Amino acid sequence: MQPRQASTIFSSESSHRAILLIAILAFFMAELILSQNTLARQAGPDVIHVPGIVRDFRRDHPDFNVVPGAGYGHYAGNLALNLDASYRPQFTGAGFQVGSQWTDKYTNPIAPHLYSPGVFVPLVSSPFVDTNATFDSYDPTTGVYDMSTAGGTPQVITGSTMPPVLAPPPMPPLVDTIQLSGSVISFLSADLHCNNFIVDTSHKLVINGDISMLVENSFLMRDISSVVEIPDGSSLTIFIKGSFIMKDQASLNTSDHPERVVIINLGTQPIRLLNQASLSAHVISPDAALDLVNGAQIFGRFAGESVNLTNGAKFHLDQWGALTTCGDSIVDLPGAASAADPGGITSAATFNQWYNDVLGTNLSQLHTIKLMNDGTGLYEAILPEFHPIDDRLFGNEGDAHNYFFTYTFNATITYESCTNQFFALGGADDMWLFIDGKLAIDLGGVIANTPQVVELDRLNLTDGDTYSIQFFYAQRNPTTSTFNFRTNIVVQPTVLVAAGTASYD
Repeated sequence: MQPRQASTIFSSESSHRAILLIAILAFFMAELILSQNTLARQAGPDVIHVPGIVRDFRRDHPDFNVVPGAGYGHYAGNLALNLDASYRPQFTGAGFQVGSQWTDKYTNPIAPHLYSPGVFVPLVSSPFVDTNATFDSYDPTTGVYDMSTAGGTPQVITGSTMPPVLAPPPMPPLVDTIQLSGSVISFLSADLHCNNFIVDTSHKLVINGDISMLVENSFLMRDISSVVEIPDGSSLTIFIKGSFIMKDQASLNTSDHPERVVIINLGTQPIRLLNQASLSAHVISPDAALDLVNGAQIFGRFAGESVNLTNGAKFHLDQWGALTTCGDSIVDLPGAASAADPGGITSAATFNQWYNDVLGTNLSQLHTIKLMNDGTGLYEAILPEFHPIDDRLFGNEGDAHNYFFTYTFNATITYESCTNQFFALGGADDMWLFIDGKLAIDLGGVIANTPQVVELDRLNLTDGDTYSIQFFYAQRNPTTSTFNFRTNIVVQPTVLVAAGTASYD
């Protein structure tokens, strides 16, 4: 389903146009069970040579030769969902040890942030819907909501496990209050971190790109015709710690794409829509309710404490997210988070050394992985002993193998819809896969010892388009080094011409 940093840029030039990368926050190897329906058979070469870069670290690096605070295991949620401007992963430290796996309906483990429960509303406690309220569903792919596209009352499941709430990506410096007023158009073109954010008096704000916003105190939209617009090519993720209020016919996201806006409530105050305000978004609010009053309406999804609809309020559940582009239903099964823990990673600064050449800290060289065609179009590198730099770079440091290193490669793929394209990874230790700069597989941790799969039909990609993939691996313990990578996609590796730092550091 579905990369976000500098200072905030506002302008009022109506000639600006936004560029879209839809962002959506929603919800092996040897023994991973994949249904026969999940294997697309492709003709292709017998072997694909994928060059990448190995970076070697000494055993005294603070992130290597470690045991995470909660012990060995799988840790998720410690990386931002998008790569940074240099196409490197960003450490947030807001992760957790996975107690039990989130899985798809075929029981394949999936990344927790891709969890999608299906066409129902997961709540902690029972909703309140008065007699004048509307509580129905619709499919936004059929066009504008009206009575002809409206579906039935959605199923509500109380006592639900909430989707994992991830921390914001690294944000720019905090500013106090941003207030946008007056009948003009402005553009938000970079991430924003503020105490208060206000849009009023018929102001129109256009989101330009994939934007994240962290609001510490209050988000407020008010007054007739105050609009935040998300055009094709853009998305908005709002992290709110305090109050979120829309009222008096204000509207946020007038498109037929609720997935373009994700609101993550990090606090305990309810998300409130009043007096015919209109919101089109996916909202996660584990510790607070969604209150709609006096004709206010939401198009999209909500997972949270409860829903209260009073005096003509309207909740229209987005059904599209429960289907892949191929019409196959997505009904995932929730896992469970255990202890909050950064997975043995010390800080963003130490993590930033993993996939960058840092003089005196690491040494690097090229290494090529071979993806072998098994004769059916399934390409795999199954390496129960993965030791690409034994006796080289910093050497084995007294061990039987050189155990402390990272590995990364880039490639491109062509998405072919409804052919069941997938990637499946597993190994020790950390493994992450980003598709088009967005996190698709999240296997952090030391001796994670678990597989994970992503099916491309879930990711809202465009048939026939080419997408980048970025793969990141880390080996951080001196006992086990395994590498398992499977796909039924003919990947096109990025050509590398430099041998890294080994020759001169």
